[in-house]
Amino acid sequence: MRTDAILLFLAGAAFFLAALASRDLWQPLETRYATVAREMAETGDWLIPRINGEPYQDKPPLFFWIAAALWKIGVGPQGVRVASALAGAGTLVVLAAMARLWFSRRAAILAAAILATTPEFGWLGRFGELDVTLTLFTTLSAYGWFAGGRRVALFYLGIGLAVMVKGPPGVLVPLVAVVAGRLAGVAPSSPRAPLHPLWGVVVAVLPAALWLGLALLEAGSGYANELIGKHMLGRVVDSWQHKQPFYFYLNEALWNFLPWLPLAVPAGIRAWRRRRDEPMSAMLLFWLLLGLVAFSAVSGKRIAYILPLAPAFALLAARGCEALLVEAERPERRTATVHVVMHIVLAGTGIGLLLLGLGVPLHTPRKEYVAEALRPLLGLPGGAPLAGAGLLLAGLSVAGARLARRRRHIAGLGAMAAAMAVGFLAVDLTFVARANGFASPRPVAEQMDRLVPPGGGEVGIYPARPPAEKGVEQYAYSGAFNAYSARLRFEPLRDEEGLLRFLGAPGRRLVLAARGLGLPPLPPGVRTIDAGRVDRAEIVFLVNFE
Repeated sequence: MRTDAILLFLAGAAFFLAALASRDLWQPLETRYATVAREMAETGDWLIPRINGEPYQDKPPLFFWIAAALWKIGVGPQGVRVASALAGAGTLVVLAAMARLWFSRRAAILAAAILATTPEFGWLGRFGELDVTLTLFTTLSAYGWFAGGRRVALFYLGIGLAVMVKGPPGVLVPLVAVVAGRLAGVAPSSPRAPLHPLWGVVVAVLPAALWLGLALLEAGSGYANELIGKHMLGRVVDSWQHKQPFYFYLNEALWNFLPWLPLAVPAGIRAWRRRRDEPMSAMLLFWLLLGLVAFSAVSGKRIAYILPLAPAFALLAARGCEALLVEAERPERRTATVHVVMHIVLAGTGIGLLLLGLGVPLHTPRKEYVAEALRPLLGLPGGAPLAGAGLLLAGLSVAGARLARRRRHIAGLGAMAAAMAVGFLAVDLTFVARANGFASPRPVAEQMDRLVPPGGGEVGIYPARPPAEKGVEQYAYSGAFNAYSARLRFEPLRDEEGLLRFLGAPGRRLVLAARGLGLPPLPPGVRTIDAGRVDRAEIVFLVNFE
C-alpha cells in the first residue's frame, strides 16, 4: 500500500509538473499569488499577506506560506504552480486511500486516473491557484471521517488546513460528505477515537484562531473585518464578483467532467438502485449532488469553486465502471456501448488535432489572443507537435475501443486516461506555450526594468485602487508586474493629481498604465510608450525622459 502511494504521488507530480517550463505565470491570479509569496519571502513578514506593500485581505495565508517557502529555496515565481501540482498529486494519493477503504486497489488506481484527467482538475493542477490545495485538505478531511479510529483526527485537521487556504469551503465540503454518509447509512470502518468531537474542534479551529489572533495584534480589527466579513462571508451571500444564476453549475459542470461523465451517469443510477446493498456508492452520489446544491446556493460561482467535489465524482465513476464492466458476469450492455462510443469521440478529437497540425482550418476562435496563439500551430512545420499529439491520441483511442469491444474494459479505461494525458500535454506544449506571449506579464516587467532599473528612477502604477473594486483592472494589486520585476513594490497612484505630481517630480520617472482606463492630458515632456498586451489589457508606459 505504501509503495502504491509513493508511486502514485510520483506519477501525479510528473503529470502536473511536466510542462512547468512551458509558460510563465499568467495574469491575474497566478501573478497575484506569486507576488504575495514573494513579499513574504523577501521581507520576512509571514504573518500578514501583502501585495505591493499593502495587506492582501482576500484570502487566508496557508497557500502563500507554502509558495513563499518554495520561493525561499530557489523555486521563485513558479512556486505557486509547484505548490498546486504537489497538492494535486497528494489528492490522488488520498483519493486512492479512500477507494481502497471501501472498494479495491483496482478502483483506487482507476479513480486517481479519472480525477487527474478531468479537464478542470487536470488544468488547475498545472495552475498556481488555491483550489487544488483546498481540494487536497477537504478530501483528507472526508477520508479521516470515514476511516475512523485515530485517523478521525485527519477530519478535523483537514478542515483546519482547508479553512486556512480558502475559508468557508474548507468547512462546507467535509460537512457535506458527513451528511451524505449519514443519509446513505455509511459507518466508519473502525470505531471512532474517544471524545473526538471535544478535542477535534480544537484541532480544527486552532490553526486559524492562532493566526488570526496574531494578525489582529499587528493589523487591527479592520483586517479581520475585511477578510472575514467581505471576502469570505460576503462572497457567499452577496458576491460582487462572479455572480451567476442558481443553475450555473448544471450547465458548466457537465463540460468539466468530460470525457468521464457518460460513464458516471450509469454509475450514479446503479448507486441509487443499490443504495441499501452498497451504501458507500450512494454516499458518493449524495456527496456530489448535495455539494452541487450547496455551491449553487452561493452567489459567487466559478467552475473552480466546485473542484473539491471532483474526488467524489471520480470515486463514483470508478466504482461504477468496476461494478458494471468488470465484476458483473456479463458487462452491462449500455455502459459497455457508452465506453466504446467515448473512445470513438476521443479518436475524432485526435483526428481534429492532426488536421489542425497539418493545416486544415476547422474553426476560428472568437477570442483574438486565442486565434493569434493558434495561428503558428495550423500547418507544418509549426504544427508538427500538434499533429503528432493528435495522431497519438487517436491511436490510443482506437486501441481503447478495441480493448472495450473485447471486454477488456479496465485496459480500455486506462487507454482513455492515457489519451487524455496526451491531450493535456499537447495543449501545454503547443497552444499554452504559444499563448504565453499574450498572457505573461514578464516581457512588460523586464522592459520596464530596462527603462528604469532599480536605483535609477521611480516606477508608479496608475490607477491604483483598493483590491476588487468593481469595474477596475487592479494592476497595482494584482501583482502582474511585481512578480517579474527586479523591484518588489511600485508607487501606487490613486488619482490624476497624484499621477501628474509623480511625473512632474525630479528624476527619472515611469508610470505603468492600462490603455482605456482614462488617462488625463499629459504635461509637456511626458511621452507614451506602447509596452504590449497582457491578457486583455493594452499596457503603456508614461515616461518623463527621452
